[in-house]
Formats: sequence, C-alpha cells, structure tokens
Amino acid sequence: MFDFVKPFRWTTDFSLGLGTTSQAWYERIDSYLMKLEFTRSDADPNQYFKVENDMPLILVFYVDDLFLTGTLPLIYQCKRELASEFEMKDVGLMHYFLGMEVWKKLGEVFLSQGKYIVKLLERCGMVDWKSVATLMELNFKRLYGSTAGPELANPSKYRQLVGALMSLVNL
Repeated sequence: MFDFVKPFRWTTDFSLGLGTTSQAWYERIDSYLMKLEFTRSDADPNQYFKVENDMPLILVFYVDDLFLTGTLPLIYQCKRELASEFEMKDVGLMHYFLGMEVWKKLGEVFLSQGKYIVKLLERCGMVDWKSVATLMELNFKRLYGSTAGPELANPSKYRQLVGALMSLVNL
C-alpha cells in the first residue's frame, strides 16, 4: 500500500547529447534503468517498475515525458539518479495528461475526462440538453411512420461525434 502516491512528470529532449533518434535515447535510458534494477513491463515496453522494501515505484514514458509514481522517498531517489545521468526538467505533479485530468489525495490517484466531455457537448451544441432514460424512440416505425428516416444534416459531424464517444468509453 502506498503511503503517498504522487504522479510526477519530467520532460526531456530525445536528442540531448546524442544527435540521433529517439530510438537511441530509448536504448540509452532503458540500459540505465536496467542498471538501477528496474524491470521492464511485459505488457508495455515504456513502463518500468521496481520494488524496494515492499514499496513499488512505477516509471512510464510517453513521447518526451517521463512519469513516476510511488512513495516519495523512492521517487526522490529515482529523480536524483536520473538527473545524474540525463538532462531532464522536473515539471512537478501531473495535473493533465492525454485529455484526462489527474488529481490525488492521500494514497489515491484519480483520473477524469470531465473537460473532454464538456468540450464534446459544447462542440455538438448539447451543453443545455437534459438527460433521458432512453435516448431515442424504441419503435422506429412509430417515430417516422415508415422504415425510411430523415437525412442527416451533416453525416461527417455525426461520424465525428460517434468516434469521440467511442474513444471516451474505451479509454
């Protein structure tokens, strides 16, 4: 059990001191993390973890960001070790990532897509709409009097909305 869970975010430039590609940077940091006795996740090659004194430390890369979560002593130790090898900038606690809000309280981290949902409702002009138990008439023939329905005013906008909703429920 974490005493303090703090998702920290660091950022770096892949080409720092290498003059090559992000792959070379990844290989360098991967090698360094292995020296620090991290274990690379089988499920995600950008996720690493290590356990010291029954306390886990999780490290995740995303593009040019590095995220740490665990107990404060392990986080601070890891930050010192990384800073001794790489030029990185600590940008503090994570508050927003991949469209999700991130906030914490003692021992817990919460993720929310509230801002994404509000933007989606605004984009579709649905902010002031009221919720209903069933979103449409279940009997299509009763609704339109035939099997043919109305033409969509903007099929592209409809497809965008459906795609956004699918993305929302799959994250």
